[in-house]
Amino acid sequence: MTIENLNKILDSYWAKGWDGYCRFDEGWSDLVGELHNKILNIDPNYKIHQIKEKFGVLRFYYESLLIENQFHNEEIDNIIEDYVKKSREICEICGAKGRPAKLGYRYKTCCEDCMVEYMQEHPSVKCMFVAELIKPIILEKK
Repeated sequence: MTIENLNKILDSYWAKGWDGYCRFDEGWSDLVGELHNKILNIDPNYKIHQIKEKFGVLRFYYESLLIENQFHNEEIDNIIEDYVKKSREICEICGAKGRPAKLGYRYKTCCEDCMVEYMQEHPSVKCMFVAELIKPIILEKK
């Protein structure tokens, strides 16, 4: 599936006031489409805030009126977490089996072919596969 097709599918699920488009490369379109369908099975009225790549992994922010904890549903949160883990093994660029990489100052999950292509297109950028992706700092609420 293309991002264009995915955006058409997701069009009516964006929460009011949010930009309404996916911010990741083509390789994760099927992954996000599958995630969307699983969430629909739990809450057909959920709304999306953002879907993007950050620090090389999928980020999916939503609200659900099946309120348990201020617009979040534990079952949906668990499914999203599973798909975040899956995104760490799927090339964001082409959808093939991927692994953590650093492309210049950016972290991405990509396959070897996409890494080679990126290096050919950006010969001055230092690229390498890394043991793991950087983990964002999460501040706990007091």
